[in-house]
Amino acid sequence: MRSRFTQAALATVALAMMIALGSGSPCDAAEAEAALARPLPPPVAAGMIPFTRIGGDVYLLLAGHLHDDRGWATFGGEMQTGETPLEGALREMNEETACRFKREELAAKSGPALRDGGYVAWVVEVPYRPAQVFNRPPSAQCVDADERGPWAWVPLSAVRPLLSASSPRLLPEEYVPHGERRDLWDEGVATLRQAVERGLLR
Repeated sequence: MRSRFTQAALATVALAMMIALGSGSPCDAAEAEAALARPLPPPVAAGMIPFTRIGGDVYLLLAGHLHDDRGWATFGGEMQTGETPLEGALREMNEETACRFKREELAAKSGPALRDGGYVAWVVEVPYRPAQVFNRPPSAQCVDADERGPWAWVPLSAVRPLLSASSPRLLPEEYVPHGERRDLWDEGVATLRQAVERGLLR
């Protein structure tokens, strides 16, 4: 049984591949279908897209990067040896939010996985905590909690237009601490866009 692509769609894909590769002759539809059916390589990084509801509106929890110029983003990073993608996502989320959320609660509320190349992310609804809470020193048991900050809750309505905009994508001043840079990290936009398109943030 043929997958999601019809024969006509496969022919279009084949033609696109020919054009992209500069080939003198198009590859056939079977070749294109085989290429599309190959499994993706295992992810090497994982993370989470946390959101909450305030007054009926959806807000995203975002944070800056303390030690480089990547700008504002959700939470994630490289997986460690032996971790599953979800385990890596939970650990990164825990570390980068100063251990303010319980891993088991995050796991229980995680939605479908979103894939962008070697990165996989889960949308998760979290309880609201004021952004100032994340700025407090974490407990001694919370390791690697010095990578991110400051934190901010930003309404999805303010982020949505930026997902289709060109760089720099600047968050509105009223949601960012005074004097902080306002740009979204470009490489963190793809999974956010997927979450919006799939209706996972509502």
